[in-house]
Amino acid sequence: MKKVPFPYLLGFLAMAAWGFPPFSRPALAETCDPPIAVAVSVQGDVKVKHGKGGEWIPVGRKDAFCPGDILRVM
Repeated sequence: MKKVPFPYLLGFLAMAAWGFPPFSRPALAETCDPPIAVAVSVQGDVKVKHGKGGEWIPVGRKDAFCPGDILRVM
């Protein structure tokens, strides 16, 4: 398995912390306009859960994220 360079991981975590605070607004529908973040590059096992319910869905390049989405990076 390929290691992710630390600056990329740090940047992703900073984006996740800024864009997905634990006390965010109520979750919106799966599609929001405009999205608050877009996946530019995905390496490893990255999944998203839209809102508070639902299943973990694999994240792909150019996937959009809305307030209330939860990311899981493994």
